[in-house]
Amino acid sequence: MKTIILVLHVIVSLMLIFLVVLQAGKDSIGTVLGGSNAGTIFGGSGANKTITKLTAWFVLFFFITSLAYTYVVYKSEEKESVIINIENTPIKEEQS
Repeated sequence: MKTIILVLHVIVSLMLIFLVVLQAGKDSIGTVLGGSNAGTIFGGSGANKTITKLTAWFVLFFFITSLAYTYVVYKSEEKESVIINIENTPIKEEQS
């Protein structure tokens, strides 16, 4: 279950990065990929509204997968701290 959620989270993260980079702006990658002429494909308002909505949905999916992964890891791991199990060994100082 952890692996599925983690893979989904990575995919959502990469898509979110791509959508943010694709956002319209001065000299953005959206302009390089034909974003300036995308108005004919996505309607009169252009791709701006569509990409903004997609970005908002992927942000929501990002938060959901983050919370789901945190919950699954919390429920599957032991409740005991790792620090408690560390032995108290003295640190050796180097002599010069």
